[in-house]
Amino acid sequence: MKLSKNTDWNRLTKSFKKFLVEAEKEAEKEEKPAKEEPAEENPFAGSDDKGGEEDTEKKEKPEAPAGIPLKFNLSKVKQYNKANFLSDKGIVKSIDKNGIIVTTQPDGVDVLVNFSDI
Repeated sequence: MKLSKNTDWNRLTKSFKKFLVEAEKEAEKEEKPAKEEPAEENPFAGSDDKGGEEDTEKKEKPEAPAGIPLKFNLSKVKQYNKANFLSDKGIVKSIDKNGIIVTTQPDGVDVLVNFSDI
């Protein structure tokens, strides 16, 4: 049996699309927090003298973009993309037969990445 180096692009594309759908579902779950029921107040507990300090202590973290993180060969991708970007990492935006559209982080530029440049 002869070993071939051909890649089955149909199977590869289907698997990437599957991962994208799963990542979008996870992002939706994270965006919709579960409703918390208020706990019953203890009538014997003392008053809180903290006032508004609790609001300043709880700082929200910036949300990470949803999707599949991807690292690619920067020098090869710059050869066929004219956009200005400096990062070799990004989040997968879409997949087609020509390659993968990646939004680079932190530049925020959409670039086309061939399957062989990953």
